[in-house]
Amino acid sequence: MPKQKRNKTIYRKRKKTFNFLLKIIGVVFVLILLCGVITFIWFFKDLPRPEKFAEGEITQSTKIYDRTGEIILYEIFGEEKRTIIPFSSIPEHTK
Repeated sequence: MPKQKRNKTIYRKRKKTFNFLLKIIGVVFVLILLCGVITFIWFFKDLPRPEKFAEGEITQSTKIYDRTGEIILYEIFGEEKRTIIPFSSIPEHTK
């Protein structure tokens, strides 16, 4: 009889240890999930709204022509030199 009693005691200790480990793993999982959600919200707040892209104005460079108005002498806008052209004038292989 004493041997059987000893086996039950060992089984109960193992079960308590297993339950304790499961609780720790659960808490760690919840903390990781919570950190992930907080990180997502933190980065999401800085993203621009989709409506802003439709409303955005594209800045173009300033062009200075000669007297005839056909030859460009200067194009001013820092490092960016943009000119808006219609979609139909873009070659097919570029589209």
